[in-house]
Amino acid sequence: MRLLCSIGEVPNASKLALNTNDPQACFHLARYYENENNMGEAILYYSKSQRLHHAIRLAKEHGFDQ
Repeated sequence: MRLLCSIGEVPNASKLALNTNDPQACFHLARYYENENNMGEAILYYSKSQRLHHAIRLAKEHGFDQ
């Protein structure tokens, strides 16, 4: 996952994370998307990684909780 993201293969990393439903892979992607300021995708992958407190935090910080 980290390798795919680091070489710019984020779409392939996303497919892999969704197909395997691996919480660690989803968490890594969520952090990647958060650092890229793509909060919608970050919230989605934090939720899939079972890190709901991170998803809620981002939603509140960026007005998605309205």
